[in-house]
Amino acid sequence: MKRILIFNVKYSSNVGDGIIAECLEEALSRANNVMTYDIGGREEFGGSGVIKNPFLKEVLQSAASRAPERIGRFFKNRLSDRVIEKRFKPLWREKARGADLIVIGGGQLLADTDHYFPPRIKAVTDIAQALHTPFKLHAVGVSDPDRYAEAARKMFEEAFLHNPYFKGGTVRDGGSLRHWRKLFPRIDIGLSRDPGLLACDRYADIVKKSLSVKQKREDGKKVIGVGVMSLEALRSCDPPPRSGDEDFFILLAKELCDAGHKVCFFTNGAPEDEATLEGIRGGNFGKYVKDIYFAARPLIPADLARIIAGCDAVIAHRLHANIVAYSFGIPNIGLGWDKKLSAFCASVRRENFIFEEGIKAQEIALAVSAALKTGISEKERLIYVAEAREGCASLSKINDLTAAGERVTG
Repeated sequence: MKRILIFNVKYSSNVGDGIIAECLEEALSRANNVMTYDIGGREEFGGSGVIKNPFLKEVLQSAASRAPERIGRFFKNRLSDRVIEKRFKPLWREKARGADLIVIGGGQLLADTDHYFPPRIKAVTDIAQALHTPFKLHAVGVSDPDRYAEAARKMFEEAFLHNPYFKGGTVRDGGSLRHWRKLFPRIDIGLSRDPGLLACDRYADIVKKSLSVKQKREDGKKVIGVGVMSLEALRSCDPPPRSGDEDFFILLAKELCDAGHKVCFFTNGAPEDEATLEGIRGGNFGKYVKDIYFAARPLIPADLARIIAGCDAVIAHRLHANIVAYSFGIPNIGLGWDKKLSAFCASVRRENFIFEEGIKAQEIALAVSAALKTGISEKERLIYVAEAREGCASLSKINDLTAAGERVTG
């Protein structure tokens, strides 16, 4: 039995990231001793990362917001770097002693968003090198390196290009593969299914209970889950999708009700998504209000799994709302905003159920009717889930875990 340490963003407020982490843990724990650490420094769901004290965090955020943007970003990054170096790295190094393998993944971890991921990934790979421990990537998303700052690009190069303990691994989609090759044309990388596809394994009891509840519905109406994403996040896209403002969601709910369905609005848990949900909650639903309800904010991955399992179809921007729905055999309709969502839908032959710029609420309601009628191919779903299991299992089967040298255990 190998001892494997996983690094990702397990305790993110977006509990879709927690679903990835729990599914990967579940798959690897069957034959290994597995522990997961959050590269944000969070230690539990709802926990804080770099700044633990909420009052101090608020003061620093306020000060940064009043300073010129460049200066505020500089000091924020320096503070983050210092905490990573002085607090996170010593802790992670101690936990990593004696490990057989370090895994970085899954999730969109190779990205340069406000200097967040590069120094954290670099810290993990520094530890692997110091302890002579091999490390691999698994099912990570890779954003376009043309958008990286020079400092971020340099950190990733030091982490992967110049580290002899890097043993390769996989990215999760074709777009990530193209971005990896642009960043590291001389390093081969593979493709593997997103661990979130194993939600049907990790939350099997939830799926079973939800199916029983569905079978006992007296009104016969289907429940359509509508996942809500932050308006600010959508507006930052280039170009921003039209399928995301409050008026769109209110109209969509009415169209779905006219088609004879009930509507359950939900989020993946991120505070900014919840703020948008609150705006929708205050909308005028008129006569439809009796068939529209709002799920409580999911605080842990099982909460989100329970919401999605209770639906008959799911419409969402968020990638892992779509992935979990598909894993559960629930028809998913993707609202396009990022190429990673398009890549997933294409990878499971759902190209006809992702809608891009300019789509109207009425068209999506019609697509829901078509999706409910055709359902999910169970044969294909089982194949893709099996591929995700195989990808996870292969992590601990590599033959070169000790090829780089003697591990440091003391």
